[in-house]
Amino acid sequence: TIVGVVADIKYDGVTQPAKPAVYLPFEQSQSHAGYVVVQGQMSGNLLASQLRTKLAALSTSISFEDVIPVALLISEGTAQQRLQLAVIACLSLLALGVTLSGVAGVTSLTVQRQRSEIMIRLALGASRGSEIIRLTRVLAPWIVSGAACGLIGAIVGGNLVAPLLYKTAPNEMSISLSGTVACLGLCLACVFLVARRVARIDPSSCFRVV
Repeated sequence: TIVGVVADIKYDGVTQPAKPAVYLPFEQSQSHAGYVVVQGQMSGNLLASQLRTKLAALSTSISFEDVIPVALLISEGTAQQRLQLAVIACLSLLALGVTLSGVAGVTSLTVQRQRSEIMIRLALGASRGSEIIRLTRVLAPWIVSGAACGLIGAIVGGNLVAPLLYKTAPNEMSISLSGTVACLGLCLACVFLVARRVARIDPSSCFRVV
């Protein structure tokens, strides 16, 4: 007689697929051990104490060895995946730092080559804000192109990290787009800061050096 049907339960870890299982009455089961899942609003120790008291009242032959919170089981089951993702996150931050350093270097080189032109424009009455915007527009297409290539690479290479993800699609567009926008914003901010620093130089000092 089938009493009921329950949802899938994962015994081999949260990242592993659920296997078929059949639950039998304790008297008909060949195993003399089992698991009891209890949900309560009190702390784990207090809940375990009350559970021991209830079981002792039912039968002196029934006892349990340990009480493990479900959150701890999930944490232990995903420890390897979290470690791998932490390493990937550190490498991603390192790559972002290298990217920003490269953007700052290219911006400084571009601005340095146009320094005389910038000073002449400022001496002829161009505003510093317009020069900052102009320099940002010069490098913005390259940054946007790099961000687009990075987004394409993230979508193509997303399947490589799929085994490390839990309940997250490897090509989650919201995550990819948000990461691309954040990287794009940081790069543009880096360009803006370098351009602003050069635009604040007094044009007369440049002419004296020349």
